[in-house]
Amino acid sequence: MQLRRFISLILCFCITTFLVFSSAFAKGLSYDEVLKSLHGHSKLLRSEIDSGELHAMLSQKTSQQGCGDIEKYYEPEYQVKWLVLHRDSNRVDFRLCPTDNVFHLHAYQYDRGRTLYVIAFESGVGHDTWSYEFWVLNKDGEFAKVNADEIGIVIPRNIDFLSAGQHLENGFDHEAKLYFDDGSAVFVAEPDLTQPEWRSLQPAYRIIYYWNGENFKITKILLKTQKIIR
Repeated sequence: MQLRRFISLILCFCITTFLVFSSAFAKGLSYDEVLKSLHGHSKLLRSEIDSGELHAMLSQKTSQQGCGDIEKYYEPEYQVKWLVLHRDSNRVDFRLCPTDNVFHLHAYQYDRGRTLYVIAFESGVGHDTWSYEFWVLNKDGEFAKVNADEIGIVIPRNIDFLSAGQHLENGFDHEAKLYFDDGSAVFVAEPDLTQPEWRSLQPAYRIIYYWNGENFKITKILLKTQKIIR
């Protein structure tokens, strides 16, 4: 319980930091204007949502019941439907009901007036598959795609979660998974604990990323002592 409480405090701090630096949708562009513009640029967005679906999504109000009614009465021949799960001045989230597919658009404000938009799709059992694109909107209103490492996101490997006394067998240093923690603005990286290399090991660290107004800052938390390493 103490560990969960500590991590929650860290995430609250990171989310507060995010809110200080990011209010992009409130600065002249609505989320629907951003989505319409990005749909013409983003291959990931177009591959998951066609223009007709996007138009229907943007005309909706936020669902108070989520996918409940659709899942209750769903029949295989019925058409699936995107519902708005959440929207505010910094993000909008949709779910494709009655599936587990979720679409996120998060906005992060730069110190110098530009805005970073993160497009994310999660799918699969347990939401274990995530796809991302990163777009920067400059002061002139032009979008430019950027790579994850240009904004401070370097995907950790298994070894990054281990302490000095822990060791992996050769060939098992895989990349970690990166995801939004419970829909928040904070990225979290974690190893795939279902893989055989973790049968006799437990991660020594938790790794999170929070936005500092210029890029994503990596923070490592030593789980045993709850100490922030960096």
